[in-house]
Amino acid sequence: MPKETMHDLLDQWKPKPKGHRNEPATEKEWEDLLLDYLRKSLPGMHIYPQGGRGMQRADIAIERGGLGGLKKDVIELKKGLKSSQVYNTLTGQIANYRRGREGWVFVIICGDDVDAKYLSLLKLLYKTDNELLGIFHKPCRKGVVAVV
Repeated sequence: MPKETMHDLLDQWKPKPKGHRNEPATEKEWEDLLLDYLRKSLPGMHIYPQGGRGMQRADIAIERGGLGGLKKDVIELKKGLKSSQVYNTLTGQIANYRRGREGWVFVIICGDDVDAKYLSLLKLLYKTDNELLGIFHKPCRKGVVAVV
């Protein structure tokens, strides 16, 4: 799946949290809402939660066929990005997912609880290394913003 396709899908995604909240309360709620949306938007594709093996377990995996055989795109969601601990964990996860993968790695930072300096650091770190990587910010009730 091209990065532009995921960008368009995320831009149209309007997560509807339970109750009267502006945004989903937990990362798991964001994940469940995105999983349901992708399954409806990409019928016929094998999309499932917690894709991967061992320590490389992405939040969502999308299997797709192609000329080169089966490929697996992975999606990692983060609710917010406001501490160095979350940033360091995320960059480690990205490195693990990219090792030995043939598909895309998509990172989606969900919600408004985001420190702009960490988005800038991600952009600097991956700006020349984004061939199979897409990082997006999905603010609450707004379209997606491509970071890388």
